[in-house]
Amino acid sequence: SLLREGCRLVEDITQKGLEVEVKGTYKSGVLDYVTRADRELGLLYSTRVQREFPDWACILEDGVEVLDAKVLATKDVVVFFDPVDGTRLLAQGRPGSSTMMSIAYRDGNSFVPVLGAMKLFSGEEMYGYKVLDRCETSGFTYSTRTRDELILCRSDTDRQGFLIPLCRELSYTQVILRGVAPKMKAMLDGEIDFFVFEPGITYWDIFPVMGILNACGGKAVDWRGGEIVYNGLSKSVNHGFLAMAPGVCYESIIEKVAGIYSRL
Repeated sequence: SLLREGCRLVEDITQKGLEVEVKGTYKSGVLDYVTRADRELGLLYSTRVQREFPDWACILEDGVEVLDAKVLATKDVVVFFDPVDGTRLLAQGRPGSSTMMSIAYRDGNSFVPVLGAMKLFSGEEMYGYKVLDRCETSGFTYSTRTRDELILCRSDTDRQGFLIPLCRELSYTQVILRGVAPKMKAMLDGEIDFFVFEPGITYWDIFPVMGILNACGGKAVDWRGGEIVYNGLSKSVNHGFLAMAPGVCYESIIEKVAGIYSRL
């Protein structure tokens, strides 16, 4: 319901004016944007969490992106928000932008996502959670393609200079979709089998994906095949992100991706 409220707010903001600003430039020269929608949704989400769950920590893009280590040490739950994923798409009036969240529980000295939720501003919703013996998803399709038939999805923009070299060497059918939620929807609908994000992808982008995949039996690791958890040391993942649909042969993909990444 909170993400739905955010979507209604975005509709109102879009009609009045997004107020687009450039907030930075990626290594490859691609510009990064922020809008009034990013800020106002972030304020809505963080205020609501603080009011209803005061013991939880809240991390969100264009807000509190990194927590003090002493504060994090006192928390057992961290909620991650990406108020507007696909800001450029929203600013251009193109489909594919969404609002996303994830809840992560403490596991020793780190946090792992147990819930993920996304809502495209065009209306589609996706969610999944798995806590102990309780599990629920918005629905998914098992991949039935053979190893040679798998379909890879990637973004059209190579922000750090790793994505295109990696995908050039992967011998799979490839499709391009902009934004996190369109990739996730395509995977859950059985249209693609796996997708990748390059090194530097942030936790608020990938934890919603991981929360959903954990619930439906998919898998998410970094480009080395390593486990991804949040320990507060960085807001981003250093070694890329690989998300695989339920039913996919994980080992064959991980072996290829890790081998290529080691040479980049």
